[in-house]
Amino acid sequence: MNKRKVYFKADASSEIGYGHFIRTLALADMLKNDFDCTFFTSDPNEYQKGEVAKVCPLHPLSFGSAEEAFLQLLTGDEIVVLDNYYYTAEYQKQIKDKGCKLVCIDDIADRYFYADVVINHAPGILPESYKCESYTKLLLGVNYLLLRKEFFQATKATRSFKDNTSFICFGGSDEYNFTLKTCKIIRQIDKRPIIAVIGGGYLHASELRAFAKDNAIEVHHSVSAQGMVDLMMRSSIAIVPSSSILLEACCTRIPIITGYEVNNQEKIASCCDKLGLGYCCGDLNDSFETKIREALLLMNPTFKSYYVQNQVHLINDSSERFIAEFNKLEFS
Repeated sequence: MNKRKVYFKADASSEIGYGHFIRTLALADMLKNDFDCTFFTSDPNEYQKGEVAKVCPLHPLSFGSAEEAFLQLLTGDEIVVLDNYYYTAEYQKQIKDKGCKLVCIDDIADRYFYADVVINHAPGILPESYKCESYTKLLLGVNYLLLRKEFFQATKATRSFKDNTSFICFGGSDEYNFTLKTCKIIRQIDKRPIIAVIGGGYLHASELRAFAKDNAIEVHHSVSAQGMVDLMMRSSIAIVPSSSILLEACCTRIPIITGYEVNNQEKIASCCDKLGLGYCCGDLNDSFETKIREALLLMNPTFKSYYVQNQVHLINDSSERFIAEFNKLEFS
């Protein structure tokens, strides 16, 4: 029996970040044994090529013409998975008109959805947030986490806190250079070990490396999922944005300092605060240095234990749920 085709479309760059790409690839990895998966992305760099190669075939496209080129490749028997903010309601309709089944990964609920399925793994997200067709199925919350398998596996690993190492990662691009700012804040406080992770879209690498060289800071570039797990497990506190990275960190049961950089992260930040998953600084663009410094000084053993205990009950592997939901997508 031929496996049904699933086409994944997500991009990454210094402008849009790497989150869409990484979480869509995580879904492809969950489905690859049950479906015929192909990943489409525009102008992939070497890191992206390497990560996709671990999961499924890659079909590169070109920025500027990718959306129309992708439409031309559809024959109507594909399940299409889209993840980005510029996939409008009209573009969704064009894909549906081809006869395809459509799955949209979302975290902002700012448009009308014609998709057959919408996935939003933010804790606490509610169906009322969405305007969509009557047939659209909403897969919402932590039962549908789009995390790479290495993070789900990390929930079963033995955890210990040997020193006061701080783990810092503000995504693949870190537009506001919070990584370097956080390193400087910590060094003003003490000489604890620091691990900083940056991605291919980070434009301040030379400046960070210069500071790191003089301040005994480890800098890691374009780290794999297992590499991220290993670095988090070596650390005793994580300073990360309220994005999928926060949910990844929860898998390693590490005390977290977080906040939102952009509006689409605000819901996760709010739920993090409400569920006690970490210390939430709110809007990171407002008094960043002051907020991070205060959070670091407040992070005592009692707070750390409280956050970790709450994280333990949050994470569960969603792979089987996604496989079941995709198998329900029937073509007429």
